[in-house]
Amino acid sequence: METFQQYEERQRRERAAREQRLAEQQTRKEESQAAQMQQIAETLQVAEQQRREAQVTASQRMQEEKQAAKGNPIEDDFYRAWCEAYPAIELIRQHPIGRYRVDFAHLETMTVVELDGYQYHSKKKDRNKDYARQHEIEDQGWLFVRFTGSQIFTAVEACIRVTYKRIMARYGMVR
Repeated sequence: METFQQYEERQRRERAAREQRLAEQQTRKEESQAAQMQQIAETLQVAEQQRREAQVTASQRMQEEKQAAKGNPIEDDFYRAWCEAYPAIELIRQHPIGRYRVDFAHLETMTVVELDGYQYHSKKKDRNKDYARQHEIEDQGWLFVRFTGSQIFTAVEACIRVTYKRIMARYGMVR
């Protein structure tokens, strides 16, 4: 038979064990909530970064669209002459290749036509940037045909003939 003291001691131990279990449960609950809060914070950080990147991309796209809407006289002259001379051979204007956009692309032959106007290509730094960009695109198998704005304004027909020959050469048909 259990004495009163033994009974009280057993009750005290059981109470202490219950309190210990409750404290452990509370600790696990708090740790779980903290982990959930950390995961939510990380998700929010990722979402914020994605929002910022999307905002930058949208801004860049708007700038490109504004520029395209204004028109580029060099590109306009070249494209008009191209369409008149070779209407069956499609050149895509402002075609994206990786992280870049090229003035014109002939997709079947992976031929790029770049027109370098004085305004954006007169400084050595700009030309170096263009060449680095060109090399990166060429590494993907694209062939570049590059003309200056002066060449387009003074001899656009000659420029489109050179472009046509390069495209035909890529087809294996040189004329």
